[in-house]
Amino acid sequence: MSNMLRRGDYDLLLTLADCRVLTCEQLAVLCGRNVAATRQRLRDLKAGYLIKAIARTFDEGPGRPDGLVSLSRAAVDILKEEGLISESTAPEQVTAERLPCVEHQLVVNETRIQLVAMQRAMPEFQVRVFNPVPLHTADGVVASSSTQRGVFEPRGPGGKDVFVPDGVFVLSHKPAQKTLLFFLEVDMNTQPLNSRSPCKRDVRRKIGSYQECFRQRGFARYEDLCGCPLRGFRLLLLTTHAARLSALCRIVRAMPPSNFIWLTDRPSLLAQGIWAAIWVAGGMDAQPRQSILGTKAPDPCPSPTTVLRTRDSTGGGVAGWLSWMFRGKRECTGQSELQKD
Repeated sequence: MSNMLRRGDYDLLLTLADCRVLTCEQLAVLCGRNVAATRQRLRDLKAGYLIKAIARTFDEGPGRPDGLVSLSRAAVDILKEEGLISESTAPEQVTAERLPCVEHQLVVNETRIQLVAMQRAMPEFQVRVFNPVPLHTADGVVASSSTQRGVFEPRGPGGKDVFVPDGVFVLSHKPAQKTLLFFLEVDMNTQPLNSRSPCKRDVRRKIGSYQECFRQRGFARYEDLCGCPLRGFRLLLLTTHAARLSALCRIVRAMPPSNFIWLTDRPSLLAQGIWAAIWVAGGMDAQPRQSILGTKAPDPCPSPTTVLRTRDSTGGGVAGWLSWMFRGKRECTGQSELQKD
């Protein structure tokens, strides 16, 4: 079946492997392709049993929803044969198989697209996206993107919580030579804020786990990949709507030290961008909202829609600067890079 693939098809397949499930529009943005042409090519790949369509029943909104796609097991086999992903990669690690919540993954992917938009609009920043791995574990090896994914477990060595961030990325400002590590948590308004059951994971316990990670320097395992020492990290907590945001802010304020925890809601993210002043620092929602770029944020900030619809003057578009770690059969280095070639 690999003989039916064009060179550009591998970008589609590898991007799906990295994100597990995407809408056609998301896939087109990440690969720098025309949406209509991407949709037609996906039909061809589906006919060749390399792409699977996934039903979407939640949060569709009015009108015709954009279909969801994921890799088939046959596509995973081809990527292995071509040396583009590790032979040890299990299909459920790069497909939608056993994905607990498709909509949750789509929100995580929305955030990645926001990072794409930020890199495009502000080339002085470099964004590197890492595959999340379990924290508070004994070995703590950072997984290569598209090859390994951790799972939630109730307890790890020494009785500590084992938890996996929904996203991990590093933001570097080239002129200032500053680097900051970010963990992302997507709250779908399904987890209790504070459960009485010691066996049930709740928001309060999750925040406590990140505080322990901060105290024990569990984030230090990313220093080698970043190429610089890290003094800490920032936890970005993204939730569904304003009322839930207010409830989360109250929890965060009640659990100091929590100034490293920043919160926002999905409507603000989609409308203004991850780089805009949409973040509530430390749960202090009475204070002005801040930007993750600090004083380096542009004024005024461009909207994500404007950034993603505007092509480079060189005509390169997104494809000219979006570089996935497996492209060209390069050896795995443990990261996906969103940067200028």
